[in-house]
Amino acid sequence: MSHSREWGLGFHLLEVATEIAGSWTQNSGLKSKIMNKLLLAFLPTLLVSTVAVVPAVKAQDAMQMPSVEVRMRLTLTPFNLAYLAHQGYFAGQGIPDSSDLMKGFNDGTITAAQVVQAAVNDKRLPVAFLKNDSYIAAVKNQLYTLTLSAR
Repeated sequence: MSHSREWGLGFHLLEVATEIAGSWTQNSGLKSKIMNKLLLAFLPTLLVSTVAVVPAVKAQDAMQMPSVEVRMRLTLTPFNLAYLAHQGYFAGQGIPDSSDLMKGFNDGTITAAQVVQAAVNDKRLPVAFLKNDSYIAAVKNQLYTLTLSAR
C-alpha cells in the first residue's frame, strides 16, 4: 500500500466524520456539541489505528519476499600475497621463503606470475587472477619492495 493510499484512507475517514458532524449540527445544537466532543475524542484514535495497521501489512509483505543469497569472496591483496610467499606459505608449490624468495625474484628465477599461480593452486586466489595483469604487476611491486626492505 502506498503512502498516498495510507493518507487517503485517513483523510477519507476525516471527511466522513466531518460530514456526519455537519448533518447533526443542522438538526440540533445539543447533538452538535455531543458530536463534536465525540469526534474530537475518537478521531485521533481512528486515524492512529488505520496508520498502525499499514506497517503490519507491510511487514507481512516483506516476509513473503524471496530470499537471495549473496556470496562475497575476499581475496588477498598483493601485499598480503607477497607477505605469505615471504613467510613460506607456498613452499609446497615451489616458491621458496624469505631470503631465497628475494634472491630468486632478483635474479628472475621467481616471478610475480609464479607467486600468483602458487596462490591459485593453494586455493587462496580465484583462477581469474592469473589473467589480471594489474594484480600481477602489483604483486611484482610488493615483491620488489620486500627485496628493498631486506637489504
